Amino acid sequence: MAKKKSVSTIPNWDLSDLYTSPKDPAIEKDLLAAERRAKKFNVQYRGKVTRKINSVTGLHAALTEYESINQAMARPVVYASLLFSCDQNDHTRGAFVQAMRQRWTRVNQLLVFFEVELLKLPAARLKSYIRSRALQAYSNYLQKLVDTQDHVLTEREEQIFSDLSLTGSGAFVRLYGEERAASRYTVSVKGKKKELTESEAFNLLYDPARKQRSLAGTAITESLKK
Repeated sequence: MAKKKSVSTIPNWDLSDLYTSPKDPAIEKDLLAAERRAKKFNVQYRGKVTRKINSVTGLHAALTEYESINQAMARPVVYASLLFSCDQNDHTRGAFVQAMRQRWTRVNQLLVFFEVELLKLPAARLKSYIRSRALQAYSNYLQKLVDTQDHVLTEREEQIFSDLSLTGSGAFVRLYGEERAASRYTVSVKGKKKELTESEAFNLLYDPARKQRSLAGTAITESLKK
């Protein structure tokens, strides 16, 4: 059996299928396009869902556009998040991901009414939509929406919670990630002590050599005790 080699470098995301860099003009272009579509969707449906969506065809059209806007808006956010995950010590990337989340929130403010108003449709009609073959692609989404309707607030309250996501638990998750990324672990590698990042140290837990995995595990445990 061929001897496995240790991976000396941590794999990095190839994000070129999304954007070339944080300065890629396509990012702002996509953001503005998503915002325009969200505003149009808001004008078309806000306060009118129970009146305008009275058929399977009408709901399918609304859901398709709603999904498409969310997917378009998610693209820059996903790109920023993956880029940040590669190096959470890079404050420029941290600022970039925060900016993308702020833009996401701005669009979400325009769309948050939709689920609130969907739940105002007659229960019997919603059930028929869930069972409809024409809406099969959205049946799980609709069922989950119905199942959680007791926890759905008013439009204004949902908007407030959306705003709070930037400074609430989401911000603490990011802070924790940055704190962990800044941590360093002293690990013995091939007889020499090295200062490694969390990703590098945790990568050694999968090293082919049992002794190296043990040394990495001990170093990580001791550091986390501090």
